Amino acid sequence: MSFPYIDAMVIDARPKLPPLEPIEGVSFRLVNEEDWPAIEAGFSEAFNGAQRPRSEWLWKYGANHERVFALVAVDRQSELIAYYGSLIGHLQVDGQEHKSLQPCDVFRLKREGTSTAMVFSALVQETILHALQHEDFAIGFGFPGARHLQIGLKRLGYSDPVDVIQLVRAASAGIPRVLRWPYRVDDHADLASIESLWQRSSHRYPVAQVRDSAYLDYRYVKNPINYIYRSVSRGKRLHAWTVLRKVDNQIKVVDLVWDGRDSRALRLLNLEIIRCAVEAGATTLEMWLNGDEKALRIFAAGGWGPNPNPLPLGLTVAVLKPGLEPHAIAKRMYVTLGDSDLA
Repeated sequence: MSFPYIDAMVIDARPKLPPLEPIEGVSFRLVNEEDWPAIEAGFSEAFNGAQRPRSEWLWKYGANHERVFALVAVDRQSELIAYYGSLIGHLQVDGQEHKSLQPCDVFRLKREGTSTAMVFSALVQETILHALQHEDFAIGFGFPGARHLQIGLKRLGYSDPVDVIQLVRAASAGIPRVLRWPYRVDDHADLASIESLWQRSSHRYPVAQVRDSAYLDYRYVKNPINYIYRSVSRGKRLHAWTVLRKVDNQIKVVDLVWDGRDSRALRLLNLEIIRCAVEAGATTLEMWLNGDEKALRIFAAGGWGPNPNPLPLGLTVAVLKPGLEPHAIAKRMYVTLGDSDLA
C-alpha cells in the first residue's frame, strides 16, 4: 500500500531564517589559512586574556582543518570582527549516522563603527544559510552561553536547552571495594578495541556522537592535552573505557564507553577513576553524563552526586535536514564532557 501524502507528514524543523539585512562595512566569508593568527588573538581578546597553547590551536585548526567548518565577519580592511567555527563530526540518531556540527570558540570583538550592529547574529545566520545551501550537514549541537542561546532560540531554530547532568565526587571519600576477578585494568588507548567496544555498545545510546577510531584518534590520541586512559577488560574483550584529565586539583571524566553487560566492569572502572584522582593529588572529580540511566545509578552508588555549583549550560540542537526533531534529539543524546570543548 502506498501513501502519496507521506511527504506532507515529514517534520521539517529547519530554521526559518528571517531576511538577512546587510551591515554596512561588514562582510562574511569562509575562513582561510591566513585567518588563524587573527582568530587566536581575537580569542584571547574576547575571553579576557585567556591563552590557549599554540599546540592546541594547531591540533584543532592546523593539520585537522578538514574537520572545521567556520565563517568570519570582517570589516572593509579585512580585519576580523567575529568568528563562528564548528567541529565536524557524526551523530547517530536511531541507527542512522548524520554529519554534524559542534560550534566552539565563537566570539565577537568590539570594533569602532560596528558596536551597535548585530554582527554576531548575522554571522551565525550566515553560517546556517551556508550549511543549508552548500554542505551535507544534518544536525548542529552545542552548549551555548546565555547571549548566544537567546539569539538561537529567537532567530535560529535552536531547541529549548536540556539540562546537562553534572556530577562530582570527593577524591578523599571512601574508595568502594570491588572484586577485580574476572576483569583486568589497563591504562592505554587501543583504538581497535575501543571501536569494537563502541560497535557493541552504541545500541544503548539512541542519540550519540559516533565514537569510532577516527574520531577517538583525532579527539584524544592526537590531542596535545595529556589525557589519562583507563579500561576494563575480560580476556581479549574490552567492556568499559574512560578518558580522564587532570585540571588543577580536579580529575575530569572526559569520556566513557560501557557495554552495559556487567555492572562489575563499571564499578571497577569507577574504582580506578578514584584511585587515579588520589594518586594524582586531586581533591575532587567531575563528570557529565546524560543518556545512560544504568551508568548513573552505578556511579551514584559509588559516591557520585549532583554538582552543587553546576555550569549554567544546557544542550541545544538545531536541525538542517527535514525529518529530524531537535528537542527530541537533545533529550535523548548521550552526553559526556568530551562532547563539549571544555575538556
